[in-house]
Order: sequence, then C-alpha cells, then structure tokens
Amino acid sequence: MLRIKAEKMYYEKEFNKHDHDSKRTCKVIKTLINGQPESSMLDALKIDGRIVTDPAEIAHSFNGFFQVLATPLHKKFQRGKIAYMTI
Repeated sequence: MLRIKAEKMYYEKEFNKHDHDSKRTCKVIKTLINGQPESSMLDALKIDGRIVTDPAEIAHSFNGFFQVLATPLHKKFQRGKIAYMTI
C-alpha cells in the first residue's frame, strides 16, 4: 500500500512539473503505461577476451576507446584554422 501511495505522489509531482511541456508529459504517460524504462547501464563488458564487471574498469575502457577515435579527428580539425565571427 505504501508503494502505491509513493508512486501516485511521484506521478502527480511529475505531471505538475511538466504541465506546460507536452513532450515530457508524454514520456511520463509512457512510463505509466509501459512501466519504468530499462536501465541502459552495462553489467558486464567483454574486454580483450575477458568479462569485466568493475564499473571503473568499464569506464576506463570506454575512455580509451573514444580517445583513440578522437585523436586523429582532433589533428584533422586543427589543420584548417577556422575563424569565427561574433555579432
């Protein structure tokens, strides 16, 4: 019973908070109809052939991956100097 009251209070608060934003109100309605969206968090990741569950190690792996991608792009964009004007 306590959970039902808490959920009711939560959704009332959400509807009041987004009463002038139809897009967010729709999202709140969807969570009511479909339940809470699943988490996009990773529980495990295969890195170099082994299963890693430590969140810090997973984050470190993603950082290294994106750093490898960003380095050549950074060098490419530094070659062509772009001047920006402010109005």
